Amino acid sequence: MSTEDSGLSEARPLINEASPLIGDDGKKQKFTPWNYNVKLALISVMLAGTADSTWGGTVVVSYVYILTGQNSYAGYLEAALGIAQISTALPVGYLSDRYSRSRVIFFGGILAFIATLCLSFSVLYGDFESGDNEHMVSFYLLTGSVTILGISGGIVKGPLQALYADCIPSGKRSEFYVYLFGCYIFSNVIGPLLSIGVFQYSGEEGWEINVLRDVILVAMGIEFLVGVAMLFFDDKKIPPQEVIEGKDYEQKKRGENRLQEKYRWLIPYIVFAASVTLGLGGGMTVKFFPLYFKNDCHLSPTEVQIIYVIIPIFLVLGFIFAQKISTRLGRVQTIILCRGLGVTSLYVMVFLDDYRGDWRLMAPLYIFNAVISDASYPLEESILMDFVDKDSRGRWKSLGSIAEFGWSGSAAIGGILADAKGYSFTFLITACIQTFAVFLICLLLPLVPR
Repeated sequence: MSTEDSGLSEARPLINEASPLIGDDGKKQKFTPWNYNVKLALISVMLAGTADSTWGGTVVVSYVYILTGQNSYAGYLEAALGIAQISTALPVGYLSDRYSRSRVIFFGGILAFIATLCLSFSVLYGDFESGDNEHMVSFYLLTGSVTILGISGGIVKGPLQALYADCIPSGKRSEFYVYLFGCYIFSNVIGPLLSIGVFQYSGEEGWEINVLRDVILVAMGIEFLVGVAMLFFDDKKIPPQEVIEGKDYEQKKRGENRLQEKYRWLIPYIVFAASVTLGLGGGMTVKFFPLYFKNDCHLSPTEVQIIYVIIPIFLVLGFIFAQKISTRLGRVQTIILCRGLGVTSLYVMVFLDDYRGDWRLMAPLYIFNAVISDASYPLEESILMDFVDKDSRGRWKSLGSIAEFGWSGSAAIGGILADAKGYSFTFLITACIQTFAVFLICLLLPLVPR
């Protein structure tokens, strides 16, 4: 997005957070990071997180498993989602950088409307039609709908978050990314609670497909609201913080040594490579932990959802913990600490395979793994946004969809391995791949100032 498109002017004087700005109506306005687009982005992320956690974590994989009778089909569904995101990531990011972020986000809202209607029809069809052929037709309809929804979701994670970063001075990005992901994680408490409410209201104690359908329909109602929110973003309301960006950039440059100055262009590529590698490993198992607790630990739907209520609560604390530690250790050092502990806990789960059916041991280990591994995510995003140009931010955020493809594409492999070798073997492969990702992150140590 050009300076002219965003309604900004390079001729504006240096400002700080308390400086008055001239608005479109000619009146003075006080600059604040808590501006229109930031607030709307937080609302959109909370709605999207609520919808996704209501049906995306445990419900949809269980629905597909019951519908088809195989783990692999849940993996195929994730692979279709990833292919949709990876094939549209760069075009969407380019359009948001070159023309208008808000227009691309508006288009994503329209896609969300289409996807929610189609997906609702697919689960209703799968419930009412009882033959094997009809169930497979329902699966194909579901896959197509999820593909459309994946493109819309990629816009939420790409151009929408790029617009969010545009509205925040670089010196405050770590703080505001904690707010962003805090909203997302808080919504990940609401989603499982909603699904638990549906399970309890139905009176069913098992994994019944009609109840899973009802949970999915509730989630689609929330996804529709996400589409509504996406219609109201406005490029013209981006504050002129690129001047602060330049000032902050010069301050950072003066604090860099020659190595950091020479190779700072490598930083976003290393962050991206590590993210893709983590996605490749995590995707093999993340969608199958609910089935692991269902099939190996014999937990009920409500018990599994309770696990997914606990995780976000502790993850918010994890964000705060990582942010505080980073002010002493440094951002990269904190990321390595968190990711390293996460991988170690996954190895422990593998080596305790003899206790794989004991939820009292495995559930706490899984909660610790999920929390500590993701606690550093706001720090990773803040590094990426601090070291890429504003005019390429949409493309870099959209490239995150390739990391999503890592999760989704490797889910197909994970489903096949889970059927053939069991869940523990799949966890081991994930741990090995994510160990390599931690070594990639270590390359940032001499490049990113503490």
